[in-house]
Amino acid sequence: MPADHDDGQTPTAKRAGVPVIGLLLLSMAIPMLAAGIAVSSGAGRQWHPLLDAPGAGLALVVSALALIGSAAFPIVLARLAAREPPPDDPSRRQ
Repeated sequence: MPADHDDGQTPTAKRAGVPVIGLLLLSMAIPMLAAGIAVSSGAGRQWHPLLDAPGAGLALVVSALALIGSAAFPIVLARLAAREPPPDDPSRRQ
């Protein structure tokens, strides 16, 4: 007997995939956040003299947060686009 794999979605609904640009931005943000935390804790002076500056770690952390925020936009927009019914769908009209 075949298994019923009904996940509660209508047959015409499509799943939201994660956009490549969102993954790319997140993949840049995670190492930058780790480096910012490491530089803030004092490890930067061993890597490069410029990383010994007082605001270097903070600049890396803020840049990482900006990248995370930028990655959220395409991911959220893709999920919203997948959730919205097509314009000619009769269930959309009231």
